[in-house]
Amino acid sequence: APGELLLEVGAGDGRLAAALRRRLPPEILFVATDSGARGLPVVVHMPVVELPAVEAVRSHSPALVLSSWMPLGDDWTSAFRCQHGLREYVLVGDPEICGRPWATWGVGDPELSELDEDDEDADDVCDAGKRPIPPHEADGWSRFTLPYVSRFQLGRTDQRWSCDRRSQTVAFRRQNFALPYPAPSREAAQPPSKMARVEAD
Repeated sequence: APGELLLEVGAGDGRLAAALRRRLPPEILFVATDSGARGLPVVVHMPVVELPAVEAVRSHSPALVLSSWMPLGDDWTSAFRCQHGLREYVLVGDPEICGRPWATWGVGDPELSELDEDDEDADDVCDAGKRPIPPHEADGWSRFTLPYVSRFQLGRTDQRWSCDRRSQTVAFRRQNFALPYPAPSREAAQPPSKMARVEAD
């Protein structure tokens, strides 16, 4: 909504941020941030603020957070969900190699490697005889896959000749949070049929 902040964390060299800025209405505030840990040079005319993801979310108080290809083994989403003004965050990537499958995406087997023995969420996840509750659901968030976006992704773990795609886009929305805009219909959400695929570098 106009006047609200869209924050990208882990923006790298700013390529995605620059593409989004060109397409977003000017009244949408947009800030791209990155920790700078990988030392990537900014190769486009889009400023990237040097801030780690968790610090960026806490200091900017965004309404929406975007994370594309979160580093393997890291999970920033618990910090996202702690921000009271945040209504939604969007993850782009392959759940098997971006973040942690269970903690970040709410997929996979939580008993394999996701929880430490002293994890305070263990009781929510591992009650015998009950469906495991993903961390986002336990925190009051709902998960929505976005197939109309994912179908046009081509990421580093995808094969050009295969119709199957491992990279995907998933939105997580705070439950019982009134959206300032109407939810799009299924028809309105479909992209143009000839839309070019975008490769995630």
